[in-house]
Amino acid sequence: MHRNKSGIIENRMNDRGFSLLEVVIALGIFSIGILAIAGLQITATSGNAKARYRTEAATLAQDVVERLLAIDYVRDSVPLRTEFNTAGNGARAYTDPSGRYNIDWTVSGADTPIDRAITINVTVRWWAYGFPRRYNLNFIKTEEI
Repeated sequence: MHRNKSGIIENRMNDRGFSLLEVVIALGIFSIGILAIAGLQITATSGNAKARYRTEAATLAQDVVERLLAIDYVRDSVPLRTEFNTAGNGARAYTDPSGRYNIDWTVSGADTPIDRAITINVTVRWWAYGFPRRYNLNFIKTEEI
């Protein structure tokens, strides 16, 4: 309600608040913003899961390298057996306790670019989101003098 110049009270339509059209447009803009935030949340969750798999694979590969580094060796006779081989059959591969990752490794003294050294190659394989994934870790161990 508003008084005009002559003192008569007028009822103006413009002073009552928002129109229905303004509310619908505001809700539309708000909805688009919320959908964008939801999409970002889904992307972030997926990225975190992928990073988790890679981190676990890197940790498992590093564990294998550290165990192999602890084994004494002679360049011409690379050890065939390791203490952490769960199969106990001399194979150079195993599956981690969770059953998600398959880990295999090779130890070679022939292809090393450094004298009196061996090369350790560890490969961790797993399935994520319907696709095979792989993490490789290469390491060179030199012979102590």
